[in-house]
Amino acid sequence: MEIILPDGSNIQVDSDKEGKWYVNGKLEEIDVVKLDDGRYHVMLGHRAIPVTLRDSDDKGKLFQLDVAGRSDEVSVLDRYDSLLAEMGLDMTLEVGASDVKAPMPGLVLDVLVAEGQSVSKGDSLLILEAMKMENVIKATDPGVVGSIPVKKGDSVEKGTLLLSMD
Repeated sequence: MEIILPDGSNIQVDSDKEGKWYVNGKLEEIDVVKLDDGRYHVMLGHRAIPVTLRDSDDKGKLFQLDVAGRSDEVSVLDRYDSLLAEMGLDMTLEVGASDVKAPMPGLVLDVLVAEGQSVSKGDSLLILEAMKMENVIKATDPGVVGSIPVKKGDSVEKGTLLLSMD
């Protein structure tokens, strides 16, 4: 899996059938023990790292972590997410305060907001099914939902306006 750090850099973390962990291709001793209330004790080699999970998105791809006293947002992508991103078909699509258009042909599974509704960064706006996969479109910034010209059950083509943000 690929872990995207706040500075935009990434770390590749993989494991094999024997439970060995590899970080950027190098064998590492990693041990994770879940404590309580979202707290974890992580051993990386001979180094102990306290980690607290503060929040995560509904798809488990974006995490708010406190790592050794520092708070950061971390994205975690598996190999399928990375492949979809390379193809331009990201599983979790984020939008800003502007028109939100369908990134690909699909079916509107659900509209999660209403016109005039205030949304915060990270709020889910709608769900678009494409290639038998659910794509959750989220707000990247706070704003107010403008018009929503689509409804649940609509088939849309790539580039169709799904909703506008003010």
